[in-house]
Amino acid sequence: LVSVAAKRAAALIAEIAGGTVEDAPLDVVQTRFTPRTVVARIERIRKLLGVNVERDSLIAGLERLGISVERSAGAIDCVIPSWRPDLTMEDDIAEEVGRIALGYENLPETLVPVRSGAGSDSPKGIFTAFVRETLIRAGLQDCLTHSVVEPMPMNMDEAATHLSIRLPLTPQLSGLRTALLPNLLKIVATANTDGIRDAAVFEIGSVYRREENGQFREPLHVSGAITGTTTGQGWGAKPDAAPADFYYAKGIVETLLRALGVEATFAPATVPNLHTGRTAQIIVDNETLGYVGELSETAAQKNELPRRVYVFDLDGDALMARFNGTIVARAAPLSRYPSVTRDLAPVFDSSVPFARIEQVARESAGELLESFALTDVYEGENLGTNKRALTLRFTWRSPDATLTDAQITDALTRVRGALEREAGAQLRG
Repeated sequence: LVSVAAKRAAALIAEIAGGTVEDAPLDVVQTRFTPRTVVARIERIRKLLGVNVERDSLIAGLERLGISVERSAGAIDCVIPSWRPDLTMEDDIAEEVGRIALGYENLPETLVPVRSGAGSDSPKGIFTAFVRETLIRAGLQDCLTHSVVEPMPMNMDEAATHLSIRLPLTPQLSGLRTALLPNLLKIVATANTDGIRDAAVFEIGSVYRREENGQFREPLHVSGAITGTTTGQGWGAKPDAAPADFYYAKGIVETLLRALGVEATFAPATVPNLHTGRTAQIIVDNETLGYVGELSETAAQKNELPRRVYVFDLDGDALMARFNGTIVARAAPLSRYPSVTRDLAPVFDSSVPFARIEQVARESAGELLESFALTDVYEGENLGTNKRALTLRFTWRSPDATLTDAQITDALTRVRGALEREAGAQLRG
């Protein structure tokens, strides 16, 4: 009708007003509408709405909206009119059925289903609560940081690939964290800027990883950062408090592992952004579960950390798998019999790690060994190049009787022989 009316108007203008028709009518159309068909499954609509709606009622409601419906086996083909471009998928059709065919007031009220098993009484909840309490008792402060981080945070794991968010809220926060330590180091840096020289913080939470097959994981990690003195400052602090060092951080890790009932060994390791000679990997059952070490000078300056910072990172999932969920107080009755202490001062090559020396010493000392400790380290020209003398203290005690000189002599002989054979010790005197 529009085309006919336009032609008649042009003819009247030419006939009555003396106008001239220059050309045939030009129909200007941006795009011609092509009806779109959305296939909707009847069972899917019923599942989404939670109501067993009748097929005929469903179709009648859609037709009242101007949607042409063609029936098919188990589904309906909905031809979408031009004035409803918002209807693009099956769920949109289900929404219109609920709105028009049934009415929202007739839909049943149901709770949104949620996954259970992550509460405080779950294995993960018990584990995280125990780890958190243990580290707080060790003097660290619990932190909770955001999982969305800057595009390229500090790399603490060579195997971790940076993960970007497709539609970030801001360009500054466009990645998912692959480690907890970068955020913890920001906290330490902020505290240092504010004049707080002593800081010991930790966090237990998930990080994000992409596997080689393209799948994503959210493993649980336990991380911490320590700087300053071991007792802090203030009225109750010791005036000669020692600064935190590698062994202090290692002791905190050992405290946590001991509380979890996990036996671990430590070996030298190389970790990005950590000091090469002051970093150790944590090994449990021949599996590396983390590391502890000192932040490198370059990384410390980059993060505005002028003082030494010691960090640790543990695989929370691996530790949780070894945690039985039961907290058992470990105690032993005092022995009524005296202990016997002996010192050895063998000389070792500097390349022999103390972890190996300790392993050999403990294994050869026998079941009656109560404690073993390193009490002194000496390095001097009289020992030779790359040599060091270690004073090793052994304490034996029997729960049943007083130890005899023969028993102690036999134990010392075994220890001496094992250290010579397996650790290259040179015994003096």
